[in-house]
Amino acid sequence: MSPQKPYFNRGIWKKLEEQVRDWATKNEEVFVVTGGILENNLETIGKINKVAVPKYFYKIILDAKKPQVKAIAFLMKNEKSEFPLGNFTASIDSVEKITGIDFFPLLPNSLENVLESKSDFADWK
Repeated sequence: MSPQKPYFNRGIWKKLEEQVRDWATKNEEVFVVTGGILENNLETIGKINKVAVPKYFYKIILDAKKPQVKAIAFLMKNEKSEFPLGNFTASIDSVEKITGIDFFPLLPNSLENVLESKSDFADWK
């Protein structure tokens, strides 16, 4: 759980979560990794615990079932947006670079390299 701005959470982030649920239904099974980008000097909430509020959030989706194995990442600023979801696609490689996390280390390298380098929203239509 991570705090989000209300207009982000109820807006573009909600649209993305609805889209991912739809993809999960259509593709029978997907793996989803979600998180906030943590960095120094973030805004905080709470008087005692001071929970950091990320400026950016990511969501990565992997469909590992054949016939079309595919993956996509989204990187979004924690703010209101009227742009369509396709404007927020990113390669998994770029999110890995920002976060320092290798999201799918157990995939064969040949498949991982191809999947993580792309950011094609059309693969998921």
